[in-house]
Amino acid sequence: MLTWNIGSLTGKSKEIADVMRRRNIEIACLQETKWQNTNVNKCRYLESDNDEYKLYYYGKTSQRNGVGIVLHKKYHEGVIKIVGINDRVLQIKLVLKNEIYNIISAYAPQTGCDNTEKAEFYEKLEEVLENIPSNELILIGADFNAHVGKVADGYEQCHGGFG
Repeated sequence: MLTWNIGSLTGKSKEIADVMRRRNIEIACLQETKWQNTNVNKCRYLESDNDEYKLYYYGKTSQRNGVGIVLHKKYHEGVIKIVGINDRVLQIKLVLKNEIYNIISAYAPQTGCDNTEKAEFYEKLEEVLENIPSNELILIGADFNAHVGKVADGYEQCHGGFG
């Protein structure tokens, strides 16, 4: 799985499909798509030769934010639910090998955003996670806009020291 803040999806469909194909990536979570779509049942295929990748996306405006999830064609029939929470959180429920996966694409507010917007984002994300049954799996691809620093400080297993 890949997570990618793309800055804007406009004109990048082919590039995303090419990168996913070349690197053998089957699921990608996209942030900052800047594409408007409030109908979660509306999706589109990325520009490729054989409708290999389908993009599910959600956004309220073409000016900012927006999130998406790209799935390889072998997962298309397994999608059972798509939930656009807001323009920063999108969830897809997918059946794969008798397991239910919840794929979440999230895009946290940046440093310049007010604390209310940040609190609302984390409250919504927490609400989504709390509503997923414990027997279902969760995959989160997100841009949390975090500043982690250079020192691992007790987090050596997950922090490479390159902040």
